[in-house]
Amino acid sequence: MEFTSVLELLKGAKELADLARIEPGQKTDKRHQREIKELIESLRLIYFSPRGVLSLLEIIADGEYPTQDQIELVLPEFNDADPFVRRALYRLDPDFERNNRSLTLKAQRVLREISYGKGGVRSKVQSLLNASLTYSEPVSPQEAQTLVQEISELNRAIEDAEEALVQRMGTTNL
Repeated sequence: MEFTSVLELLKGAKELADLARIEPGQKTDKRHQREIKELIESLRLIYFSPRGVLSLLEIIADGEYPTQDQIELVLPEFNDADPFVRRALYRLDPDFERNNRSLTLKAQRVLREISYGKGGVRSKVQSLLNASLTYSEPVSPQEAQTLVQEISELNRAIEDAEEALVQRMGTTNL
């Protein structure tokens, strides 16, 4: 994912609150609330936790090397989460077999771009960390720093989209 497209994605996520379509009486529509809640859950699942691979990347970006304990604590969980992340990304891409009537087309595009951004960044993280940390090979601090920046921007876009959807549901009780 290019850095400029991450910035565009962040701007698009901030607009999401104005784009989610809520018609009169829709806040009490259980199906609508379930669809929005599933999107919120998916966004939360794809968020890069500070305790996950982000912590490893920050260590490397600082010019250090993570300990074996740090690697074993984070990397297997990151890799094992792949099927769950893929399912979440699939739910965020509203083009699959149905059109999400709870959201405008532009809002759907923002969620799809978040999905693609997560997939791209996740792939870069796997490429950089898996072979290197598994076989104790050197990892470029510059590459790690670039990924930390991309993850930070993507996380902000996810936070903005999640917040917008929570507001549209009319509740924070999820």
